[in-house]
Amino acid sequence: MEESWSWVAERPEGQFLERKSCYDRSGGRFTARALRDVLDDVAETLVAMANADGGTLVVGVEDDGEATGVPEQYSLERAKRQLDDHIQPRLSFRAKEVPLGDQRIWLFETDWSFEVHHLSDGRYLLRINDQNQPFAAQ
Repeated sequence: MEESWSWVAERPEGQFLERKSCYDRSGGRFTARALRDVLDDVAETLVAMANADGGTLVVGVEDDGEATGVPEQYSLERAKRQLDDHIQPRLSFRAKEVPLGDQRIWLFETDWSFEVHHLSDGRYLLRINDQNQPFAAQ
């Protein structure tokens, strides 16, 4: 039996759920964002969630729940390797590609971590409601 992932589009974003688009939809355009830019967003949210209570990040779904998918040229395996360069210390997370309608999306999940994580640029983030908020580390 195939698992339904429709909940990732239906539930509101908040403390434990965030959605990220792979596309720039400004000015009437619909163009794929650079994978590096998408991974910057992913790293920020994973760090913020791990420093809070954990959560799920969905890539390929718009804020309004529309599944626009992950571009074919994006590789989940490559993305997972590149995320290791963005997050210090290394963060344990789960990632998988799943179907949503006729699109493929990525799900990233992380639990609370007893270590405090930061981005490679030195920023510390904490997930508060539906925002990734900076905080000063001790």
